Amino acid sequence: MCRLSAVSQVLLLFSFTAAACWTPRRLSNADGGDSSGRGGIGLGAGGKTSGAGGLAAGAGGSTGAGGGGAAAGGVTGGGGAQGAGGAGAGGIGGSGSGGTTATGGRGSGGSASGGSGSGGNGAGGAKDAGVDMAVVCGAIGQPCCNGNVCTATGSLCGPGTMCVACGDYQQACCPTGTACRVASNSCVASICQCTLGINKCDNTCVGDSSTVRCGTSCINCLQPNASASCDGTTCVNSCVGGNTLGACGVDSNGFPSCSEWDFESSDSRYPTEGWMMDSGGRSPSELATYGPLAISSAVAIHGARALAIPVTVPNATNVFVVIRVPLCSAGQAIDLTGRSIGFNVRFVTGANSPNLYQGGGNYTLIYNTTTSPATVSPGLGFAGTPDVALGDSPWLQRSGDVMINFGTSGPATHAGLMLIFQGAWKGTIYVDDFKIF
Repeated sequence: MCRLSAVSQVLLLFSFTAAACWTPRRLSNADGGDSSGRGGIGLGAGGKTSGAGGLAAGAGGSTGAGGGGAAAGGVTGGGGAQGAGGAGAGGIGGSGSGGTTATGGRGSGGSASGGSGSGGNGAGGAKDAGVDMAVVCGAIGQPCCNGNVCTATGSLCGPGTMCVACGDYQQACCPTGTACRVASNSCVASICQCTLGINKCDNTCVGDSSTVRCGTSCINCLQPNASASCDGTTCVNSCVGGNTLGACGVDSNGFPSCSEWDFESSDSRYPTEGWMMDSGGRSPSELATYGPLAISSAVAIHGARALAIPVTVPNATNVFVVIRVPLCSAGQAIDLTGRSIGFNVRFVTGANSPNLYQGGGNYTLIYNTTTSPATVSPGLGFAGTPDVALGDSPWLQRSGDVMINFGTSGPATHAGLMLIFQGAWKGTIYVDDFKIF
Protein backbone atom coordinates (compact mmCIF):
# COMPACT_ATOMS: atom_id res chain seq x y z
CA MET A 1 0.00 0.00 0.00
CA CYS A 2 1.39 3.44 -0.91
CA ARG A 3 1.31 6.22 1.61
CA LEU A 4 0.30 9.77 0.59
CA SER A 5 1.97 12.77 2.07
CA ALA A 6 -0.01 15.07 4.31
CA VAL A 7 0.03 17.70 1.61
CA SER A 8 -1.35 15.26 -0.95
CA GLN A 9 -4.11 14.24 1.42
CA VAL A 10 -5.13 17.88 1.81
CA LEU A 11 -5.05 18.47 -1.92
CA LEU A 12 -7.25 15.45 -2.52
CA LEU A 13 -10.04 17.16 -0.60
CA PHE A 14 -10.27 19.70 -3.43
CA SER A 15 -9.25 17.82 -6.56
CA PHE A 16 -9.20 14.26 -7.88
CA THR A 17 -5.57 13.85 -9.06
CA ALA A 18 -4.57 10.59 -10.70
CA ALA A 19 -2.53 8.84 -7.94
CA ALA A 20 0.15 6.56 -9.28
CA CYS A 21 -0.74 3.86 -6.81
CA TRP A 22 -4.54 4.04 -7.25
CA THR A 23 -6.02 0.59 -7.28
CA PRO A 24 -9.67 0.30 -8.52
CA ARG A 25 -12.02 -1.95 -6.62
CA ARG A 26 -15.82 -2.55 -6.76
CA LEU A 27 -17.76 -1.32 -3.78
CA SER A 28 -20.45 -3.42 -2.28
CA ASN A 29 -24.10 -2.72 -3.11
CA ALA A 30 -24.54 -1.13 0.26
CA ASP A 31 -21.58 1.18 -0.17
CA GLY A 32 -22.33 2.01 -3.76
CA GLY A 33 -26.04 2.47 -3.10
CA ASP A 34 -25.30 4.72 -0.14
CA SER A 35 -22.98 6.90 -2.14
CA SER A 36 -25.25 7.13 -5.18
CA GLY A 37 -28.27 7.58 -2.94
CA ARG A 38 -26.63 10.42 -1.12
CA GLY A 39 -25.49 11.87 -4.39
CA GLY A 40 -29.05 11.66 -5.72
CA ILE A 41 -30.81 13.16 -2.68
CA GLY A 42 -29.91 16.74 -3.39
CA LEU A 43 -27.41 19.48 -3.26
CA GLY A 44 -26.63 19.14 0.47
CA ALA A 45 -26.12 15.38 0.40
CA GLY A 46 -24.17 15.60 -2.79
CA GLY A 47 -21.82 18.11 -1.20
CA LYS A 48 -21.15 15.82 1.70
CA THR A 49 -20.40 12.94 -0.59
CA SER A 50 -17.93 15.02 -2.60
CA GLY A 51 -15.48 14.92 0.25
CA ALA A 52 -15.92 11.24 0.78
CA GLY A 53 -15.81 10.61 -2.90
CA GLY A 54 -12.63 12.56 -3.30
CA LEU A 55 -10.93 10.53 -0.60
CA ALA A 56 -12.27 7.33 -2.08
CA ALA A 57 -10.84 8.25 -5.46
CA GLY A 58 -7.40 8.57 -4.07
CA ALA A 59 -7.72 5.54 -1.92
CA GLY A 60 -9.03 3.35 -4.69
CA GLY A 61 -12.75 3.61 -3.92
CA SER A 62 -13.62 4.49 -7.48
CA THR A 63 -17.18 3.36 -7.15
CA GLY A 64 -17.91 5.69 -4.30
CA ALA A 65 -16.23 8.46 -6.21
CA GLY A 66 -18.17 7.66 -9.32
CA GLY A 67 -21.54 7.34 -7.55
CA GLY A 68 -21.18 10.01 -4.92
CA GLY A 69 -18.58 12.01 -6.72
CA ALA A 70 -20.89 12.44 -9.68
CA ALA A 71 -23.13 14.62 -7.58
CA ALA A 72 -20.17 16.21 -5.82
CA GLY A 73 -18.40 16.97 -9.01
CA GLY A 74 -21.52 18.44 -10.53
CA VAL A 75 -22.34 20.47 -7.44
CA THR A 76 -18.99 21.82 -6.32
CA GLY A 77 -17.18 21.94 -9.60
CA GLY A 78 -13.96 22.11 -7.67
CA GLY A 79 -13.08 18.49 -7.63
CA GLY A 80 -12.92 18.15 -11.35
CA ALA A 81 -14.86 14.93 -11.12
CA GLN A 82 -15.49 14.93 -14.81
CA GLY A 83 -11.80 14.95 -15.69
CA ALA A 84 -10.28 12.89 -12.95
CA GLY A 85 -12.83 10.94 -11.01
CA GLY A 86 -15.60 10.63 -13.57
CA ALA A 87 -14.00 10.34 -16.93
CA GLY A 88 -10.46 9.26 -16.02
CA ALA A 89 -9.55 6.88 -13.34
CA GLY A 90 -12.99 6.93 -11.86
CA GLY A 91 -14.63 5.89 -15.10
CA ILE A 92 -15.50 2.50 -13.69
CA GLY A 93 -17.80 3.98 -11.11
CA GLY A 94 -19.07 7.13 -12.79
CA SER A 95 -19.51 5.97 -16.35
CA GLY A 96 -17.53 8.98 -17.41
CA SER A 97 -20.50 11.31 -16.97
CA GLY A 98 -20.78 11.64 -13.23
CA GLY A 99 -19.73 15.25 -13.17
CA THR A 100 -22.03 16.45 -15.86
CA THR A 101 -25.09 14.35 -15.19
CA ALA A 102 -25.21 15.21 -11.50
CA THR A 103 -26.03 18.81 -12.26
CA GLY A 104 -29.45 18.65 -10.61
CA GLY A 105 -28.40 16.40 -7.82
CA ARG A 106 -31.68 14.59 -8.07
CA GLY A 107 -32.71 13.85 -11.62
CA SER A 108 -30.20 12.42 -14.04
CA GLY A 109 -27.27 12.82 -11.67
CA GLY A 110 -28.28 10.18 -9.19
CA SER A 111 -29.61 7.72 -11.65
CA ALA A 112 -26.88 8.05 -14.27
CA SER A 113 -23.84 7.73 -12.06
CA GLY A 114 -25.42 5.23 -9.72
CA GLY A 115 -26.92 3.20 -12.48
CA SER A 116 -23.65 2.63 -14.29
CA GLY A 117 -21.49 2.67 -11.14
CA SER A 118 -20.22 -0.55 -9.80
CA GLY A 119 -22.32 -0.79 -6.65
CA GLY A 120 -24.86 2.01 -6.52
CA ASN A 121 -27.13 0.49 -9.12
CA GLY A 122 -28.84 3.85 -9.40
CA ALA A 123 -31.66 2.74 -7.15
CA GLY A 124 -30.92 5.09 -4.31
CA GLY A 125 -30.34 8.11 -6.46
CA ALA A 126 -33.24 7.50 -8.82
CA LYS A 127 -35.66 6.80 -6.02
CA ASP A 128 -34.67 9.88 -4.09
CA ALA A 129 -34.76 11.88 -7.30
CA GLY A 130 -38.60 11.74 -7.41
CA VAL A 131 -39.17 13.01 -3.90
CA ASP A 132 -39.79 16.59 -4.95
CA MET A 133 -41.77 15.87 -8.15
CA ALA A 134 -45.03 17.97 -8.31
CA VAL A 135 -48.22 16.07 -7.38
CA VAL A 136 -51.16 16.82 -9.75
CA CYS A 137 -54.19 17.88 -7.71
CA GLY A 138 -57.17 20.19 -7.51
CA ALA A 139 -59.21 19.25 -10.61
CA ILE A 140 -62.41 17.15 -10.53
CA GLY A 141 -61.40 13.50 -10.18
CA GLN A 142 -57.95 14.39 -8.81
CA PRO A 143 -56.75 14.36 -5.19
CA CYS A 144 -57.44 17.44 -3.12
CA CYS A 145 -54.47 19.76 -2.77
CA ASN A 146 -52.85 20.59 0.59
CA GLY A 147 -55.42 21.88 3.05
CA ASN A 148 -58.21 19.90 1.30
CA VAL A 149 -58.44 22.53 -1.44
CA CYS A 150 -59.80 22.00 -4.96
CA THR A 151 -58.90 24.59 -7.56
CA ALA A 152 -61.38 23.70 -10.35
CA THR A 153 -64.45 25.91 -10.67
CA GLY A 154 -67.53 24.11 -9.36
CA SER A 155 -65.64 21.59 -7.24
CA LEU A 156 -64.99 20.76 -3.60
CA CYS A 157 -62.94 18.27 -1.61
CA GLY A 158 -65.19 15.26 -1.15
CA PRO A 159 -64.98 11.77 0.31
CA GLY A 160 -61.56 10.18 0.18
CA THR A 161 -60.02 13.66 -0.25
CA MET A 162 -60.88 13.59 -3.94
CA CYS A 163 -62.17 16.65 -5.81
CA VAL A 164 -65.83 16.25 -6.86
CA ALA A 165 -68.31 18.46 -8.74
CA CYS A 166 -70.63 20.75 -6.81
CA GLY A 167 -73.36 23.28 -7.48
CA ASP A 168 -75.59 21.31 -9.88
CA TYR A 169 -79.04 20.00 -8.96
CA GLN A 170 -78.85 17.47 -6.09
CA GLN A 171 -75.10 18.04 -5.71
CA ALA A 172 -73.42 19.52 -2.64
CA CYS A 173 -73.44 23.29 -2.49
CA CYS A 174 -70.12 24.82 -3.54
CA PRO A 175 -68.17 26.26 -0.56
CA THR A 176 -66.93 29.30 -2.50
CA GLY A 177 -68.39 31.45 -5.25
CA THR A 178 -71.93 30.63 -6.33
CA ALA A 179 -73.26 27.87 -4.08
CA CYS A 180 -75.72 26.54 -6.70
CA ARG A 181 -74.96 27.18 -10.36
CA VAL A 182 -78.29 25.97 -11.84
CA ALA A 183 -81.10 28.45 -12.42
CA SER A 184 -83.96 28.27 -9.90
CA ASN A 185 -81.78 26.29 -7.45
CA SER A 186 -81.11 27.16 -3.82
CA CYS A 187 -78.77 25.64 -1.22
CA VAL A 188 -81.02 23.76 1.20
CA ALA A 189 -79.37 21.62 3.91
CA SER A 190 -76.05 21.88 2.02
CA ILE A 191 -77.62 20.37 -1.13
CA CYS A 192 -78.62 22.28 -4.29
CA GLN A 193 -82.39 21.89 -4.71
CA CYS A 194 -85.20 23.61 -6.57
CA THR A 195 -86.11 26.92 -4.98
CA LEU A 196 -89.37 27.06 -3.03
CA GLY A 197 -92.25 27.31 -5.50
CA ILE A 198 -90.19 25.54 -8.17
CA ASN A 199 -90.48 21.86 -9.15
CA LYS A 200 -87.96 19.56 -10.78
CA CYS A 201 -89.22 18.16 -14.07
CA ASP A 202 -87.09 16.43 -16.72
CA ASN A 203 -83.93 17.42 -14.78
CA THR A 204 -84.97 21.07 -14.90
CA CYS A 205 -86.35 23.26 -12.12
CA VAL A 206 -89.51 24.99 -13.35
CA GLY A 207 -92.20 27.10 -11.76
CA ASP A 208 -95.12 25.33 -10.13
CA SER A 209 -97.52 27.12 -12.48
CA SER A 210 -95.75 26.09 -15.70
CA THR A 211 -98.32 24.93 -18.25
CA VAL A 212 -95.95 22.35 -19.71
CA ARG A 213 -94.65 21.00 -16.36
CA CYS A 214 -97.45 21.66 -13.92
CA GLY A 215 -97.13 20.86 -10.20
CA THR A 216 -95.08 18.12 -8.63
CA SER A 217 -96.45 15.65 -11.21
CA CYS A 218 -94.95 17.75 -14.03
CA ILE A 219 -98.13 17.54 -16.12
CA ASN A 220 -98.14 18.95 -19.62
CA CYS A 221 -101.36 20.97 -19.59
CA LEU A 222 -101.40 21.70 -23.32
CA GLN A 223 -104.65 20.31 -24.66
CA PRO A 224 -106.26 20.56 -28.10
CA ASN A 225 -109.04 23.13 -28.35
CA ALA A 226 -108.36 24.49 -24.86
CA SER A 227 -106.48 27.29 -23.13
CA ALA A 228 -103.95 25.70 -20.79
CA SER A 229 -103.49 26.85 -17.20
CA CYS A 230 -101.92 25.43 -14.02
CA ASP A 231 -102.85 26.25 -10.43
CA GLY A 232 -99.55 24.96 -9.04
CA THR A 233 -100.89 21.46 -8.48
CA THR A 234 -102.93 20.43 -11.50
CA CYS A 235 -104.22 21.75 -14.83
CA VAL A 236 -107.26 24.05 -14.85
CA ASN A 237 -107.91 24.34 -18.58
CA SER A 238 -110.81 26.07 -20.30
CA CYS A 239 -112.23 25.02 -23.66
CA VAL A 240 -112.10 27.21 -26.76
CA GLY A 241 -115.34 29.16 -27.16
CA GLY A 242 -116.61 27.76 -23.88
CA ASN A 243 -117.80 24.62 -25.68
CA THR A 244 -117.46 22.06 -22.89
CA LEU A 245 -119.32 18.85 -22.16
CA GLY A 246 -119.70 19.44 -18.43
CA ALA A 247 -121.41 16.10 -17.90
CA CYS A 248 -118.10 14.41 -18.72
CA GLY A 249 -116.31 16.12 -15.83
CA VAL A 250 -112.54 16.55 -15.89
CA ASP A 251 -109.91 13.83 -16.07
CA SER A 252 -107.10 13.15 -13.60
CA ASN A 253 -104.93 15.83 -15.21
CA GLY A 254 -107.65 18.45 -14.90
CA PHE A 255 -108.56 18.32 -18.61
CA PRO A 256 -112.18 19.14 -19.43
CA SER A 257 -113.93 17.39 -22.33
CA CYS A 258 -114.05 20.10 -24.97
CA SER A 259 -116.73 19.82 -27.63
CA GLU A 260 -115.17 21.92 -30.37
CA TRP A 261 -112.53 20.56 -32.73
CA ASP A 262 -110.80 23.31 -34.70
CA PHE A 263 -107.74 21.16 -35.60
CA GLU A 264 -105.31 23.98 -34.83
CA SER A 265 -103.45 22.27 -31.99
CA SER A 266 -100.55 20.84 -34.04
CA ASP A 267 -99.66 18.61 -31.08
CA SER A 268 -97.96 15.31 -31.90
CA ARG A 269 -99.60 13.72 -28.85
CA TYR A 270 -102.99 14.30 -30.48
CA PRO A 271 -102.33 13.94 -34.22
CA THR A 272 -106.04 13.95 -35.14
CA GLU A 273 -107.44 15.50 -31.92
CA GLY A 274 -109.13 12.19 -31.18
CA TRP A 275 -110.83 11.56 -34.51
CA MET A 276 -110.57 8.02 -35.92
CA MET A 277 -111.81 5.84 -38.77
CA ASP A 278 -114.83 3.64 -38.12
CA SER A 279 -117.22 1.31 -39.92
CA GLY A 280 -120.44 2.89 -38.68
CA GLY A 281 -121.92 -0.59 -38.52
CA ARG A 282 -121.30 -1.21 -42.24
CA SER A 283 -119.64 -4.39 -43.54
CA PRO A 284 -116.10 -4.20 -45.00
CA SER A 285 -117.50 -4.91 -48.47
CA GLU A 286 -119.44 -1.65 -48.27
CA LEU A 287 -116.53 0.54 -47.21
CA ALA A 288 -114.41 2.64 -49.54
CA THR A 289 -110.66 2.82 -49.10
CA TYR A 290 -109.78 5.79 -46.87
CA GLY A 291 -107.29 7.11 -44.37
CA PRO A 292 -105.09 7.57 -42.57
CA LEU A 293 -106.61 10.67 -41.03
CA ALA A 294 -104.33 13.67 -40.55
CA ILE A 295 -104.46 17.36 -39.74
CA SER A 296 -103.53 19.31 -42.86
CA SER A 297 -102.73 22.90 -43.72
CA ALA A 298 -103.62 22.38 -47.39
CA VAL A 299 -107.23 23.54 -46.97
CA ALA A 300 -109.04 25.27 -44.09
CA ILE A 301 -112.05 27.52 -43.64
CA HIS A 302 -111.08 28.90 -40.23
CA GLY A 303 -107.53 29.19 -38.99
CA ALA A 304 -104.79 27.36 -40.87
CA ARG A 305 -105.66 23.66 -40.54
CA ALA A 306 -108.41 21.13 -41.04
CA LEU A 307 -108.90 17.37 -40.65
CA ALA A 308 -108.01 15.60 -43.93
CA ILE A 309 -109.44 12.21 -45.01
CA PRO A 310 -107.91 10.79 -48.21
CA VAL A 311 -110.55 8.67 -50.01
CA THR A 312 -110.63 6.26 -52.93
CA VAL A 313 -114.07 5.02 -53.97
CA PRO A 314 -113.32 2.20 -56.46
CA ASN A 315 -116.86 1.54 -57.66
CA ALA A 316 -120.53 2.01 -56.88
CA THR A 317 -120.48 -0.72 -54.18
CA ASN A 318 -117.68 0.26 -51.82
CA VAL A 319 -119.04 3.71 -51.11
CA PHE A 320 -119.13 4.32 -47.33
CA VAL A 321 -116.63 6.53 -45.46
CA VAL A 322 -117.16 6.78 -41.67
CA ILE A 323 -115.23 8.71 -38.99
CA ARG A 324 -115.99 9.43 -35.33
CA VAL A 325 -114.66 11.10 -32.16
CA PRO A 326 -115.28 10.30 -28.45
CA LEU A 327 -117.21 12.90 -26.48
CA CYS A 328 -115.82 12.22 -23.00
CA SER A 329 -112.19 11.36 -22.30
CA ALA A 330 -113.31 8.56 -19.97
CA GLY A 331 -115.69 7.13 -22.60
CA GLN A 332 -118.90 7.48 -20.63
CA ALA A 333 -122.26 8.18 -22.34
CA ILE A 334 -123.90 11.57 -21.79
CA ASP A 335 -127.22 13.14 -22.67
CA LEU A 336 -127.24 15.76 -25.43
CA THR A 337 -130.62 17.30 -24.70
CA GLY A 338 -130.62 20.95 -25.68
CA ARG A 339 -127.43 20.60 -27.68
CA SER A 340 -126.77 21.34 -31.35
CA ILE A 341 -124.11 20.04 -33.74
CA GLY A 342 -122.36 22.12 -36.41
CA PHE A 343 -119.42 21.64 -38.81
CA ASN A 344 -117.83 22.58 -42.15
CA VAL A 345 -116.97 20.01 -44.83
CA ARG A 346 -115.42 20.17 -48.28
CA PHE A 347 -114.86 17.54 -51.01
CA VAL A 348 -111.72 18.19 -53.08
CA THR A 349 -111.57 15.97 -56.16
CA GLY A 350 -108.12 14.67 -57.10
CA ALA A 351 -106.49 14.48 -60.50
CA ASN A 352 -107.57 11.61 -62.76
CA SER A 353 -110.82 11.19 -60.83
CA PRO A 354 -114.41 11.48 -61.97
CA ASN A 355 -116.10 14.66 -60.86
CA LEU A 356 -117.95 14.60 -57.56
CA TYR A 357 -121.24 12.91 -58.32
CA GLN A 358 -124.40 14.98 -58.15
CA GLY A 359 -126.39 14.10 -55.06
CA GLY A 360 -125.27 11.44 -52.64
CA GLY A 361 -126.47 11.08 -49.07
CA ASN A 362 -124.20 12.13 -46.18
CA TYR A 363 -125.10 12.13 -42.49
CA THR A 364 -123.98 13.24 -39.09
CA LEU A 365 -123.91 10.42 -36.53
CA ILE A 366 -124.30 10.01 -32.81
CA TYR A 367 -123.19 6.73 -31.20
CA ASN A 368 -123.85 4.91 -28.00
CA THR A 369 -121.09 2.32 -27.66
CA THR A 370 -122.08 1.30 -24.13
CA THR A 371 -124.77 -0.94 -25.62
CA SER A 372 -124.15 -4.23 -27.35
CA PRO A 373 -124.25 -3.90 -30.23
CA ALA A 374 -123.48 -0.20 -30.32
CA THR A 375 -126.28 1.98 -31.62
CA VAL A 376 -125.62 4.48 -34.41
CA SER A 377 -128.19 7.19 -35.10
CA PRO A 378 -127.87 9.17 -38.35
CA GLY A 379 -129.24 12.67 -38.77
CA LEU A 380 -128.48 16.19 -39.94
CA GLY A 381 -127.95 15.11 -43.57
CA PHE A 382 -126.07 17.08 -46.23
CA ALA A 383 -124.85 16.75 -49.83
CA GLY A 384 -121.68 18.02 -51.43
CA THR A 385 -121.83 20.49 -54.29
CA PRO A 386 -120.74 18.82 -57.57
CA ASP A 387 -117.52 19.98 -59.21
CA VAL A 388 -117.63 22.38 -62.10
CA ALA A 389 -113.92 21.84 -62.50
CA LEU A 390 -111.98 19.20 -60.62
CA GLY A 391 -111.44 20.23 -57.00
CA ASP A 392 -113.57 23.38 -56.97
CA SER A 393 -116.42 22.08 -54.79
CA PRO A 394 -116.87 24.73 -52.07
CA TRP A 395 -117.10 24.44 -48.31
CA LEU A 396 -120.45 23.28 -47.01
CA GLN A 397 -121.64 24.46 -43.60
CA ARG A 398 -124.25 22.50 -41.62
CA SER A 399 -125.73 22.74 -38.10
CA GLY A 400 -128.88 21.81 -36.21
CA ASP A 401 -130.50 20.74 -32.95
CA VAL A 402 -129.68 17.18 -31.91
CA MET A 403 -133.19 16.14 -30.86
CA ILE A 404 -134.84 17.66 -33.91
CA ASN A 405 -132.38 16.20 -36.42
CA PHE A 406 -131.69 12.80 -34.82
CA GLY A 407 -134.95 12.07 -33.04
CA THR A 408 -132.92 11.28 -29.92
CA SER A 409 -130.57 13.11 -27.59
CA GLY A 410 -128.65 10.08 -26.48
CA PRO A 411 -127.18 8.95 -24.29
CA ALA A 412 -124.19 9.31 -26.62
CA THR A 413 -120.53 8.33 -26.41
CA HIS A 414 -119.34 9.53 -29.84
CA ALA A 415 -120.23 11.86 -32.68
CA GLY A 416 -119.23 11.33 -36.30
CA LEU A 417 -119.83 11.63 -40.01
CA MET A 418 -120.96 9.08 -42.60
CA LEU A 419 -120.27 9.97 -46.24
CA ILE A 420 -121.95 7.92 -48.96
CA PHE A 421 -120.83 8.18 -52.59
CA GLN A 422 -122.88 7.29 -55.64
CA GLY A 423 -119.99 6.18 -57.84
CA ALA A 424 -116.23 6.02 -58.22
CA TRP A 425 -114.33 9.02 -56.88
CA LYS A 426 -110.87 9.88 -55.60
CA GLY A 427 -109.86 12.90 -53.56
CA THR A 428 -109.70 14.34 -50.03
CA ILE A 429 -112.50 15.28 -47.68
CA TYR A 430 -111.75 18.13 -45.25
CA VAL A 431 -113.62 18.76 -41.99
CA ASP A 432 -113.19 21.95 -39.98
CA ASP A 433 -114.70 23.41 -36.78
CA PHE A 434 -116.83 20.46 -35.80
CA LYS A 435 -118.61 21.39 -32.56
CA ILE A 436 -121.35 20.44 -30.13
CA PHE A 437 -122.76 23.55 -28.54
